[in-house]
Amino acid sequence: HGTSAVANAQQTIVFLGLTFMNFGRAIKLVRTQRNMSQADLASRAGLSVSYVSMLERGQRDPNLTSIEKIASALEIPVSILMFLAAEPE
Repeated sequence: HGTSAVANAQQTIVFLGLTFMNFGRAIKLVRTQRNMSQADLASRAGLSVSYVSMLERGQRDPNLTSIEKIASALEIPVSILMFLAAEPE
């Protein structure tokens, strides 16, 4: 019997402090799959293009508010964005 998506999400969140999170790669992956430019994403999320660009290059780490805005703009749950970010290289 497999674990539920909710349990997996909670587990991901519990281990956030211990896991290397590559949000930049996750954001870029989903954004490009959605055929969105950095400007599109920034506009939808209410963030600056330069901030989105820095996130994707790994020069900034997003706070939870930014993660929520970006996930909403990408139309995916925060848990999925975190799961993608937590995946090994």
